Amino acid sequence: MKTSELKQIIREEIRKVLAEAYVPDNILKFAKHKGVDALVKKVANWAEKSGSSIKGGTAIGKNYSTLLLDLTRQGGEIRINTDTDEVTLNGKTVKDARSFKNALQEASTPVDPKK
Repeated sequence: MKTSELKQIIREEIRKVLAEAYVPDNILKFAKHKGVDALVKKVANWAEKSGSSIKGGTAIGKNYSTLLLDLTRQGGEIRINTDTDEVTLNGKTVKDARSFKNALQEASTPVDPKK
């Protein structure tokens, strides 16, 4: 293998590592155990694209089948059903980065009490 090919491979791997969103170790370990680590990483990517990040989380429910992820300190804004892979943000179902960002913006928009 040529040095230039090796350098290219290293650059690509570094780009992949830097592109991955941050997920706390305890959350990632649990997600791997439940088999939803790819989904959790995807959701973390959506959060970072929206200008936020995963701060923490916990598992709840029967067989710990719901993963709550925090965008704020102990907020629990994101719910991931590990049985169905359904993701909700503040009660709204999200399926991609755009719907995630829209749900996040709706949650931060103040409600006019006159309406």
